Amino acid sequence: MHERKTLEELREELKNDKILTAILGMNATEVEIYFGLIGKEMSIDEISERFGIEKSSAYKCVGKLYRKGLLKRKKMNFSNGYNYLYISENPQKLMSLAKSRIAQWCEAIDSFSNES
Repeated sequence: MHERKTLEELREELKNDKILTAILGMNATEVEIYFGLIGKEMSIDEISERFGIEKSSAYKCVGKLYRKGLLKRKKMNFSNGYNYLYISENPQKLMSLAKSRIAQWCEAIDSFSNES
């Protein structure tokens, strides 16, 4: 009988999934951040601390995920400025993006087979 994996075990497994990283053009840290922000809002400082990366790396990873449409952000205003909190989009969005990339890849391969 198979044991059910915990959410943390699944996150760790997906973080190192070569197919997922290749299809989506993400590195292991970006995958880890995406899954770590499901249902949790965090600032860049919190992301940096939680994932053990430099703030500059956190900005880079978050920016890439945000541009891919995999993160949402909420602007928080303070008396001395503002800050953003980031949270992952629904995992269905990640799955949709992966399916779209796979479909593009299949179409490209299919065009080669049509030429022969």
